Amino acid sequence: MLPAYSLTQVLLNIYTSNRFLSLILLPILLFFKFKKKIVLNHPETFFILFIGFFIGYTILAISEGRNVAIYFGYVVAFLYIILLFWLIDINHDFFLKFMKIFLLFNFFYVVIQIFLLNVGLGSWAMWHSNLMAQTDYTIPIFVSEPFYRYTGLFNESSPFAFYLAICHAFFTVFDNKKYKRLALILLIFSGSKAGYLYLLLYYFIYSGSRVLKFLLGGVLLFLSVGFFYFYDQFFLLTYSEMASLSQRQEAIFYNETELSPFGVNLGSTSEGELALDFFSIFSSGFGMVGLVAIIFLFTLFYRSIKSNRRHFFILPLLIGLLSSGSLLIFQYSLIFASLYYCHLRGRLGMASKNLIKSDFQQ
Repeated sequence: MLPAYSLTQVLLNIYTSNRFLSLILLPILLFFKFKKKIVLNHPETFFILFIGFFIGYTILAISEGRNVAIYFGYVVAFLYIILLFWLIDINHDFFLKFMKIFLLFNFFYVVIQIFLLNVGLGSWAMWHSNLMAQTDYTIPIFVSEPFYRYTGLFNESSPFAFYLAICHAFFTVFDNKKYKRLALILLIFSGSKAGYLYLLLYYFIYSGSRVLKFLLGGVLLFLSVGFFYFYDQFFLLTYSEMASLSQRQEAIFYNETELSPFGVNLGSTSEGELALDFFSIFSSGFGMVGLVAIIFLFTLFYRSIKSNRRHFFILPLLIGLLSSGSLLIFQYSLIFASLYYCHLRGRLGMASKNLIKSDFQQ
């Protein structure tokens, strides 16, 4: 329940995600999976291929003296995703309950963060994170007090907005209006650029109103033109916010990383060794061959999901790839598990809107 806090950092001075400790359950879940004679679902096979792919790159990292720990981290991260798939196989309801409870936990924690920040106890607002790169991190003001760019139980507002976008898509798919509204409210007041881009694109694509589509299309066009042609004026209006946008733009469009066939090395995004977007991370660490292979496997996985509402997850995934591109983070495990959950609901014949309402609304 604390994605930004590491027990191994406290005990061993090695930062790893707490969720990876749950891998000790793999043998137990494997036993229950085969005891119940649950067959290997088609989407799972692609993550087995992913693990094989990352094992191959880990071996390459060892032979070439690369950052072996990060390469092996991808093996562990995708093992964790398979763990989630098996948990969903064994107990379908657990995942839905988790999505609801974890969103509520984040909401209440945001309320506590805002209170602490406004009474001068901002140093207490990040107790949930022990990431070494954020030792001196303080939550910035959003526009003016009493609004802040809260982080929830995550390390920054942008990863939190990525998580909220996944929740918004998930509860859209399963037509749970109460939790969808909660995710929407948290996104609106988050102060995250990634979150606002998600909302603009979501309502531009899915709104049934032509007037709203026209207005949002105008806003998107204005922002695009304004960013490229009126940078100085935007910088004066937004101060450091514009600087971070500029850094992301340069990372995506002016990446100077050597584009070798199999990559050079994986750096640490948290230490500022590498840009945050997906293309920068994977072109550097896996090369063009690896990047194409990863996109190909992702495409096959997406096409294997038997749900006519799977497309709602494309938008949060794209926003995440632009703003927080490392697949090691918890949000990607969550979005793949959400897609797999949609697949099972569709396969069980419960994907129609009426059945979803009766099962999920409360």
